[in-house]
Amino acid sequence: MSHDLNHSPSLTIIVLTWNNFTDTAECLHSLRKLDYPRYNVVLVDNGSTDGSIERLQSVFPEVKIIRNSENIGYAGGNNIGIEYALSKDVDYIILLNNDTIVDINLATELIQASHTSENVGIFGCVNYYYNDRKRIQFSGGTFDWKTGDIIDTTRHEIDEGQFQLLKEVDTVAGSCLFLPTRVIKTVGLFDNRYFLTFEESDLCCRVKKAGYKVYTYLGARIWHKVSVSGQAQKEGLNILKYYAVRNRFLFLMRNSPKQFLPISLTYHIARTVVYISKELRKRNAAQAKLLLFGLIDGIFCRFGRGHLAE
Repeated sequence: MSHDLNHSPSLTIIVLTWNNFTDTAECLHSLRKLDYPRYNVVLVDNGSTDGSIERLQSVFPEVKIIRNSENIGYAGGNNIGIEYALSKDVDYIILLNNDTIVDINLATELIQASHTSENVGIFGCVNYYYNDRKRIQFSGGTFDWKTGDIIDTTRHEIDEGQFQLLKEVDTVAGSCLFLPTRVIKTVGLFDNRYFLTFEESDLCCRVKKAGYKVYTYLGARIWHKVSVSGQAQKEGLNILKYYAVRNRFLFLMRNSPKQFLPISLTYHIARTVVYISKELRKRNAAQAKLLLFGLIDGIFCRFGRGHLAE
């Protein structure tokens, strides 16, 4: 690791964890290997009760740990970490999922790319599947406002160097977000009402509305276990689906061009009803109920931590 600290921007990497020693430890081990000379790691714990934080503290004494008394979601937990980083007056922040491992040059690539790009608001990186090392899980995309979907032309493709390294997009993956702190001071933190899912896309929209650009850079690479942390399970149910259905209402109402909003909301409701019907046909009444509650809570604008996440 280089020691030219005076000329390198300062960087804080924030990792959010909840009841997960194994994946978080693997992520932190990969961060130890970064070739960037001036960074620190902050681990934000969302109220773990499994003893994982004590173990992580022992294995990674160099990591600053912030403990929340309860699970306040992706948005709330990362906001705590961002506020800590802002109090230390760092230049850049990386938000990183604990179910990822990073390339050794991740930070160096992102900072160099940001210095050669125009009006940077947010940078994302390429997410490969953890178990399929060259297959792209997500690298950023554009919104189809008629459906509310995100279009990523690289998704599920094998990366053989055929894709543009740097491109301007509408949104990037929340699994790895690179943020200049001056931008966060301008546009603000995540919206806590999302709790989980869509908060990163909402932030990207706010960044663009403030006049900045959102980029994805395929020279910066992580490997993602894909929602190990996000797919919270309760009695065998995928809680993430509840938030995905519910939060799309908030996201569209906040960000959709007005002419497309009636179309996208109608499409979302209809598609969710189809999903509910499919779950019922599979005799999965509990999952159908979860989707139905997401639909009802979204329609009636009941956001924040969902009652089904308790």
